[in-house]
Amino acid sequence: MKKLHLPFFAVICLLAATLFSAGDAMAAGISVKLVNYLGNRTAVDFTTAGTFQVAGNNTRIAGADRFEVAYNVADNGWSKADNVILVNYQAFADALAAAPLAYQLNAPILLTRPDELSSDLVIKISELGATKVYIIGGTGSVSSFIEDNLKLQSLAVERIPGSNRYEVAQNVAAKIGNSSSAILASGEVFSDALSIAPYAAKNGIPILLTSKNTLPSFTSAALAGKSSALVIGGTGSVSSNVYNQLNQQMPNQVRRISGANRYEVSANIIKDPSLNLNAQTVYLSSGDTFADALTGSVLAAKQNSPLLLTSRQQLSSEIKQAMIDTKTENVNILGGTGSVSSNVEANLPNGYYLKSGTTYTVKINNGDLGLYNGATQIKNFGTEPITVNSSYSTANRLDILTGTQRSYLGTIEFDKEGSYVRPMSKDLPIEEYIKGVVPREMPASWNEEALKAQSVAARTFVARYSPGTIINDTTSYQVYGGYVVDPYTDKINRVVAATSGQVLRQSDGQLITAFFSSSNGGMTLTNTNTYGTSKVSYLGTKADPYDLAATSNPYRNWSYSIKKTQIDMTGKDLTNPSNWWTTVSENVNNANIIANMKTFLTTWKDASGNYYVNPNNEIKIVDVPSISFTTSFSDNTIINGSVTLGYYLKDKTTGTYMMENGKIKKYSLTVSRRAYDIRSMIGTDVMRGPYVKSVNQTTDAFTVNGGGWGHGMGMSQYGANEMGKQGFSYQQILQFYYPNIVLGK
Repeated sequence: MKKLHLPFFAVICLLAATLFSAGDAMAAGISVKLVNYLGNRTAVDFTTAGTFQVAGNNTRIAGADRFEVAYNVADNGWSKADNVILVNYQAFADALAAAPLAYQLNAPILLTRPDELSSDLVIKISELGATKVYIIGGTGSVSSFIEDNLKLQSLAVERIPGSNRYEVAQNVAAKIGNSSSAILASGEVFSDALSIAPYAAKNGIPILLTSKNTLPSFTSAALAGKSSALVIGGTGSVSSNVYNQLNQQMPNQVRRISGANRYEVSANIIKDPSLNLNAQTVYLSSGDTFADALTGSVLAAKQNSPLLLTSRQQLSSEIKQAMIDTKTENVNILGGTGSVSSNVEANLPNGYYLKSGTTYTVKINNGDLGLYNGATQIKNFGTEPITVNSSYSTANRLDILTGTQRSYLGTIEFDKEGSYVRPMSKDLPIEEYIKGVVPREMPASWNEEALKAQSVAARTFVARYSPGTIINDTTSYQVYGGYVVDPYTDKINRVVAATSGQVLRQSDGQLITAFFSSSNGGMTLTNTNTYGTSKVSYLGTKADPYDLAATSNPYRNWSYSIKKTQIDMTGKDLTNPSNWWTTVSENVNNANIIANMKTFLTTWKDASGNYYVNPNNEIKIVDVPSISFTTSFSDNTIINGSVTLGYYLKDKTTGTYMMENGKIKKYSLTVSRRAYDIRSMIGTDVMRGPYVKSVNQTTDAFTVNGGGWGHGMGMSQYGANEMGKQGFSYQQILQFYYPNIVLGK
């Protein structure tokens, strides 16, 4: 293997892998707007393979207090209601059995204080058009004063009383009517009864209550004639003694849904296969207080949706997993942020699950962003982005079909960018991002050591950005092509893994700007040479024999010629340009260059901030009397260029010619700028880089000879490949192109 002899300092730098921490270099992730391969489109088609979901619909039914929440629940479920159920806002025990009756009566559940009939409650009952109120509980829960005043409002009032909570539940069950089944829950805590309430209500099954260790006589009487029972809660709520007593009464027809806590009980209810609950939409309420869950339970039953409980500040792992397992798409939150916090809402895992292999479309319609399956709109997101979520895995792939098909892993966000749909690959792991960059910036078939050097350069480039930074997939940053399975996938994975976390730094620990270009034409350039900025320590001007030795490099040398005379004006009447303006054109062999020059003149500005030529003018370039470039330079030399043009102008709006002393005026303009700018003037497809080796002229033309493609700074990709082929390691390649760097993590 050929060795590259390095100075002692460089060897020390290359060995200093632990000199600096990787923490500040490796951002947690990067987000990449997909522009390069997609362009600007008002609609983007995609398919998925694996598990993807669109962030779901989360709505909140809130209010200033539990009374207002109950009113708003009623508004969401009933425009009119003949009946209303009324319960004490503090006496949860009386209210636990109310949901099945409320569902049967198609009645919202409203709350009251025990001794005060609020005007808001009277107004809400009137707005609903109710004619009858059912009071749940005895006068100790809802006073006679309330009952009497409701009657004064011309309302029929029926009380379902009881000497205690167990008798109230028995009497409510009797009001519901015959049912061969019963649900048994603790009368000492509210959570289990409320978690099962929507199911019980929907199926007309009464909820009966028990103490932990003893089956009350009222409950036992209510169970007479029942053939089956479902016990809700673990033995801490309903003991084995009570369960066994039921089982003696209904042999082999008693079943329990339990859990380690109220949240797990709630989760196990919606996951229980025998209940066959549809959890596409769920209601979510605080498990710390009962009022919102109670009033929301009958609305959940009307919507054929289960009810889940959560702690106020944190979504329990059991509830989160239950939503994932049952593929919950929509969540209706009961109560304000004081009951169910914003943190809980932010961590909801629900969403619309996309079908693998199905084509979906994100498009803009009437200014709104929408997700479609064919012509059917799944959801209108308005001005909000559409987030298509998945875990980052090769098993989960999103294929964008518009134009050239490209595949992406992880979460993709579709947003509006002006009038266009703009996808973005969100929070890419850095090493995965590098895998998508390397084979787009350097052919994957090239030498592995060169590809390793490219990996380090690409990683160093992106390491400068902090977590959450948004870049794009064009050459403005780095070309990112997403995820591809091809014959070189294993090779790319291998070279990226071999350099994992490695970046390039200056001796003071600062990350370098790891410039690289396709070719430098045999001369490495500094940022001063190309951009005119103050020279950095890790770039230098020196001959690059490896770039020139790369026989496959088509950019080692290039040249272009420009005729001095572009339009022969012999015999043209300069006093009457309309006679010849439309019939003459510049030299056909220079057509591409001339077109680029005209675009430059009308779109670039001079040192004073003015366009070289007013964009409203049509230009005829008559001659190019002078071209010159800096061809001998050092580290701190700006490579400059100068082009002189002679031309005529015509106002495109008025059709008038720019005249002087009765003749069409000939303008002379010398554009003196950095060669990198002149490259744009000539055309980057013609003048491939700023490195000009010589300018030759004959009596009728100038020929500019140069080399390289791109800015010419830092690593030459063709040169790196040649070094790798000659046996150099990627560390040696990097040291050659970035002198005085520290390679490490």
